[in-house]
Amino acid sequence: MPLTRAQVALMSEKARRTPPAPPAEANVTKQEAVRLLAPDIAGLRRKGYTMAQIADSFRGDGLDLSTPTLKSYLSRAKAQRSRRRDAPKKAPVPTKAAAPLTEKATPPSTEKETQPLTKKDTPSKSGKDAFLVKDKDSY
Repeated sequence: MPLTRAQVALMSEKARRTPPAPPAEANVTKQEAVRLLAPDIAGLRRKGYTMAQIADSFRGDGLDLSTPTLKSYLSRAKAQRSRRRDAPKKAPVPTKAAAPLTEKATPPSTEKETQPLTKKDTPSKSGKDAFLVKDKDSY
């Protein structure tokens, strides 16, 4: 069934007028759930629980993750948190600008630089064999 432009415009308007979903109703991925639970997981670790025990307890609540996956998601959450924390602190490192060349500082020119390139100087091949050194008859 083809749609008309008017129907698409109505759907677009309806989508724009729809309010955002309530935070409690919004679905999260397993990785986002672990990111949100990271402080609580750290607290459980301080209390002496192992990662396997924590993963097992979450499995009972509906977060079905293996222990290695839980560890992986926690390390990603930690890296993401540290990137956010470091981002505003990093200031551009000032660099020294190159000093302009003066007449005294210019290198002496050689005669070869002013000569036009001959056929011997220009590469004869292009492609993957262009940079091979031909010290053998065949490779």
